[in-house]
Amino acid sequence: MSITDEIKSILLEISRNRFNESWVTQSSNALQCAQNAEIAYSSVEMITACLLHDIGHLLNYVARQAIRNGENAEHEHIAMDCLRS
Repeated sequence: MSITDEIKSILLEISRNRFNESWVTQSSNALQCAQNAEIAYSSVEMITACLLHDIGHLLNYVARQAIRNGENAEHEHIAMDCLRS
């Protein structure tokens, strides 16, 4: 599976995941961040980074469990390593 296909799959998965007990889903948070970057006339790279800022939570089992427990699990490093490859 290509990284693009993997990202698409993850974005579909996060459309159902909520932060803690709130009504905010991970996908709505990602889209709002990307939209705010776009409104601020940010670069395409920054808009993409905003869209994918929490993707590290979903790239492995430990990170997925951490978000369910309200923990960080250094998801930003997981995402950075994956997106750089």
